[in-house]
Amino acid sequence: MTPGEVSLPRLCHHAVDLARGKPIWLNHAEQEAFRSLAELGYLRFRDPQGGQTLCTCLHPALFEFHFYYRWLPEHSHRFRPRRAT
Repeated sequence: MTPGEVSLPRLCHHAVDLARGKPIWLNHAEQEAFRSLAELGYLRFRDPQGGQTLCTCLHPALFEFHFYYRWLPEHSHRFRPRRAT
């Protein structure tokens, strides 16, 4: 995975941690992937430090619902499996 790519399993792992109330560190690409959820008020990004941004969840139940039932279906096309070469 290159720095500009985002892995779906990694985003889902982050979503689980956020829904459990754990703060997580995001790289720039992951932060951009979650930006729309922050704009809705579900997440808060802290000032970046060393290429990472601390992210906390303000409304875990609402975030979890929106991520799995709205965000993921709308963005799943970005995460198509790749063929091994």
